[in-house]
Amino acid sequence: MVVISVSLPSSLVRKLNELASRLGYKSRSELVKDAVLEYLSSKGEISNAPYSVIIVVSDHESEPKVDKRIIEVIHDYETEIVSYQHQMLEGGLCITTIITKGFPPHTAPLLRSLRSIRGVLEAQLLGVGLGKELEQGGV
Repeated sequence: MVVISVSLPSSLVRKLNELASRLGYKSRSELVKDAVLEYLSSKGEISNAPYSVIIVVSDHESEPKVDKRIIEVIHDYETEIVSYQHQMLEGGLCITTIITKGFPPHTAPLLRSLRSIRGVLEAQLLGVGLGKELEQGGV
């Protein structure tokens, strides 16, 4: 492991200390490492996860065709998608979860397509299976 130095406001350091303690981390560094891994994963920068989960929140009240367009995009990428689920929430909001094979660069075009749809409020990517490879420096 390489040690780096980061300057943070004292209020943020207090929050990190509280969270590390509450979540049972041995050190603040472990929490920061996990946070960086999660961030890199969400931005599609980590490439050794066997699966990805894309979570899409959409608003079909403001854009009535958004859900239809999401399904069209899913069909465009059907060879890479393991499964998906669409669930209606409250107030015209919907959530769609998509499980894909692999991780970027394979999922990057799908994620871009979903984010470009009018009425998609958020589309986030999570790598599944991030573990020992990353902890041992395999990023």
